[in-house]
Amino acid sequence: MRVLMMFLALCLCVSFSAEAAKDLTDHPLLSGYEGALLKKKDVKDYDAYSVFTGSDDAGEPGGIDLEGKVSLLTYKNPADRSILEMFRNYEMALKNAGAEILYSCDQEKYECAKQYAQAVLNKYNGTSAISNTKGRYLAGKIKKDDHTAYVAVAVGASYTQIHVVEVKAMDTGMVSVNAAALGNGLDQQGY
Repeated sequence: MRVLMMFLALCLCVSFSAEAAKDLTDHPLLSGYEGALLKKKDVKDYDAYSVFTGSDDAGEPGGIDLEGKVSLLTYKNPADRSILEMFRNYEMALKNAGAEILYSCDQEKYECAKQYAQAVLNKYNGTSAISNTKGRYLAGKIKKDDHTAYVAVAVGASYTQIHVVEVKAMDTGMVSVNAAALGNGLDQQGY
């Protein structure tokens, strides 16, 4: 009996693991770097996201407030690839797809470390892939027909995070209000 229980528990764990792994797929717009392992994926059909697009002359972080489908993906980087090589591949792929690069920074030169850290502390969505000393970041915009997507890519020493916001209108008509019920309730309760 004990062996059967252990077997069933193992089958249940494998089943849950297989189901979770099935959901871990690249975003259709931008794949992970070849050899990178997708570790985490979080998708909201409609949410708010503020993409960081750099700091002004006074050092205040700025960005663009967006709403739409938000996908957050985290990849474990291949050990034999540099931050620069992975970053340049993402940058080139986005440019080749017609993306407008809105902002890019090189934290290895400490160019954006302070700006990026400040942005994360403020309302702009940041990533944990970039440390205080290593990493590169870019934000881009891709338009195709009536569709617009914003992409934020942060490549760090160990991880790469890709955030994709597909701008779209929210589903409406999902809630109803019955004002007549208010009048009926007041009449019935003597108000």
